[in-house]
Amino acid sequence: MNDETLSRLRPVDGSPAAIHAALAAVRTEQAAAMQRAADAAECRTALLLTGTTAAIRDAEEAIRTAELDALQCLAIEVALKGKLVAASATEAGERRAAQVRDAAAKVEAFNVWFIRKHTKHAAALAVGLELEHAAIRAREGLRSDGVIPDLPPLVRAHVGSDARGLGFLTRLPAAEAGTEPFWWPGRG
Repeated sequence: MNDETLSRLRPVDGSPAAIHAALAAVRTEQAAAMQRAADAAECRTALLLTGTTAAIRDAEEAIRTAELDALQCLAIEVALKGKLVAASATEAGERRAAQVRDAAAKVEAFNVWFIRKHTKHAAALAVGLELEHAAIRAREGLRSDGVIPDLPPLVRAHVGSDARGLGFLTRLPAAEAGTEPFWWPGRG
């Protein structure tokens, strides 16, 4: 195998794609080398009956060269397969690392929002939910004596066709462990 052929069989870089391309070139070269060995063996057989010893030696040298090229291709293929496993693992590791970095950035974005905004927004929503709860108790108190006054309806949140009070649907947990939630249905 000459330097030019050997150079063609080497991957251009360490990526799985380059190694796959080199493997394809190696397999093509190996098939060509095996065909050259078969052709040289056929030629030698014919020369054994009619050729000179120099021609027979040249045919035998062509067989050995072609067989050596095929063996070298096999050795290159084995080496490339090992490199492919390592390159694929590295590429998979890099993809996984990118996924981990992306997930960490999303977690950090949520944590920053939660720390900066949750307490303020949850406290404001809790005020509204307490107002709703007080309005519901006041309406129920008025109904207990049998007199149903003409009051405006309470605004309702909808889940499908089910209309509920916002307090029934909303849960506002505390921002810190061990502290009371801002709003939790059924508490107090």
